Parts: sequence; C-alpha cells; structure tokens
Amino acid sequence: MAENSGFTFSIKYLIAGIIIAALAVIVFIYLTSPKPPEPPPKTNQDIFLENLQKSERVTIIMNITDVNSSGISSVFNCGTELAYSLALLGKDPQNFSAYVFNQSTCVGLTNVSRPVTECLAEAKESSTFFINYGDLGTIFRENSAYVYINETFILECKVEKRN
Repeated sequence: MAENSGFTFSIKYLIAGIIIAALAVIVFIYLTSPKPPEPPPKTNQDIFLENLQKSERVTIIMNITDVNSSGISSVFNCGTELAYSLALLGKDPQNFSAYVFNQSTCVGLTNVSRPVTECLAEAKESSTFFINYGDLGTIFRENSAYVYINETFILECKVEKRN
C-alpha cells in the first residue's frame, strides 16, 4: 500500500506540473501576441467637432478690428457660408448667435452696440467660431474654433460631416 500512495503522490505532482506548464504557455502567448494598435489621441479639432455636434447653441463672431473693406467682405462671407453649412448639418438657425466685433464693441442681431465682454459672456455657453482676418489657418479649442482668413482665401468656410 505504501507503493500505491507514492505513485498517487507522483501523479499529483505530474498533473500539477502539467497545469502550471499549460498556464505558463497561455500567459506567454497572451503577453507575446500582437496587440491591436491604440487609437490615435483625439485632437482639439476632434473634440471641438464632437462638442459642436452635441451643442444646441452656435455662435459666430466676426472680428473686423483694423480690417480694410475687402477684408471685412471676406470675414462676412466666411460667416455667412459657415452659418449656411451649419444649417445644412441640421443645426437650428434659431439657436445661432452672430456678432461683429470692432475693437471694444460688438453688434449682434439686435443691431445694438455693446461691450465685447457682454457678447463673449453670451457666447460662453455655445460652440463658438471666431472669424478673424489674418494669415490663413484654424486653431481649435474644446468649444471654439479660431478661423483666420484673408483675401487670398478661395475655399468655402464650412463645417462638413465626418464619418
């Protein structure tokens, strides 16, 4: 009987060894298998567009401070095209605000001149586009886009749906 218990004891060690070896192989395969690539980090543009999609209110601020007449026309055209493209994306024009900034004053749809700080306070709770005259480019923040255009700008000012 003593031989039998030794045999049983050896089989237990053998089975335990096989289980440990199998677990080691599984862990090795898991650790060395290729991982799916990490998605790229979100850019400020991605975050802005996501917030724009969620936002009910949209504000377009056209800054014409120290801009000549052809530049003013470019800024206004961009603001108009932008509003139109937002409406095509399903944004309700009744939830749009538009302001023209000129140094320290702003004028909204009510055609009343007010301090810029008041207009900025109203725009704070919306996705905001700041259209400025200057070197071409766009800077995105979490809830705002700063669009820079000049008379050489020949593209449309618009927001397009992303896939």
